[in-house]
Amino acid sequence: MMEEKKAKVSVLITFYNQEKYVDDAIKSVMDQKTDFPFLIIAGDDGSSDGTVSKIKEWEGKYPDIISHIVMPRDPGKKYISASRASKNRLALLEKVETPYFIYLDGDDFWTSEEKLQRQVDILEKPENSDCVACGHKLSGFWEDHPEDTTSYPDFDLPERKIDLKTYLSKYYLSTDTLLFRSGYIKDIDTKLLTEDFNDTLITYSFMQFGKIYYLPDAMAVYRQLNGSIFMGAKSMVTVVRQIMGYDYAVKINPNMESLLRRRYYNVFSEAIERAAAFQDVNPEYLNIAKTYGLKTAEKYMSTGHLFSDSAAEDRRILKKIYFDKQVNRLYYHFK
Repeated sequence: MMEEKKAKVSVLITFYNQEKYVDDAIKSVMDQKTDFPFLIIAGDDGSSDGTVSKIKEWEGKYPDIISHIVMPRDPGKKYISASRASKNRLALLEKVETPYFIYLDGDDFWTSEEKLQRQVDILEKPENSDCVACGHKLSGFWEDHPEDTTSYPDFDLPERKIDLKTYLSKYYLSTDTLLFRSGYIKDIDTKLLTEDFNDTLITYSFMQFGKIYYLPDAMAVYRQLNGSIFMGAKSMVTVVRQIMGYDYAVKINPNMESLLRRRYYNVFSEAIERAAAFQDVNPEYLNIAKTYGLKTAEKYMSTGHLFSDSAAEDRRILKKIYFDKQVNRLYYHFK
């Protein structure tokens, strides 16, 4: 009797009120052509529409492949969307028992039936043992005006390995594209990232332990919706969240502080110029900053300043960051 193959990849799909997109997301995974079994674990963030019913329909068809969990919501309680999404991702991460895993947002989908096979094949080559993940280009799709298309990265980058410093200097890859080695999950400080286990910090956390192998083929679609967490957030909230992301990244690896400051330069610039609006941000963000020791974000939300006690001094410090010769030698080396 032949031994049944064990699943090699866990696909973690996060949903919240995305009933109309469930079929696209799950079908794009089920269409994968692989020589190994994979699992789908769907995480619902307490949807109030028919999302869970749709997931259950798929689960009923493929009970050995698809399972789901639901995070309930208290009626009438207001939640921070990004925090809920983080907790949803972390709850799914705890379910991973396969050698590899990948996230997929519920309103997005994959476009290549060979995606998972190609990524696993690359990571299993001995010469790529220094890579913690394999990612690729992503296509952007505006549902309201589909004639507008874009891609991430929005420039031509050949197949290659990318280390952490190079990644910080220029690049961004969506977690919809990144197949990670599960062996590093135990090394991720998930308690620190309880409120912000989202794209940038997921990738950054895993890259503390190795490189990303990059493929230049667009094998997934990022559906850009006006009501999504990223597109739907008020601009000032987005700025504050990005400042918090900077603080988290520094706490994860203080040695990257100079390069991180250069990476977040535009965020800091906008924060300084729009400091009068910081009071509009939900006070809960300040509580999170205090709880997790996010000093830059806490200072900004308390005083409207980033690094000092005046806007003028903040601008001077920011100018110094921009013209830091040591950092710029590293930064521009990878341009």
